[in-house]
Amino acid sequence: MYAIVNLSLIWSRFRSHDYKRPFVSPIRIGKFPVLAGMGLITLLTMLFQFDSKIVIGGFLVLLSIVILSVVLIKRISRKHR
Repeated sequence: MYAIVNLSLIWSRFRSHDYKRPFVSPIRIGKFPVLAGMGLITLLTMLFQFDSKIVIGGFLVLLSIVILSVVLIKRISRKHR
């Protein structure tokens, strides 16, 4: 969850950078939020402390959730056309 929050902050700053937001990341370089980047790097570093089977299993679970979400979103958007 922590990685998704940081990735979404970084992604939104680059994708919709002209949008007025009530929340501004306090430390940034250009459009890049430094604290979110540091948090993401810290999380990825901590992942290497686990056994490789755990990391691969976690990525597989996350990948299956993403694929399921994309399929469901496409199915819902087709119904509302």
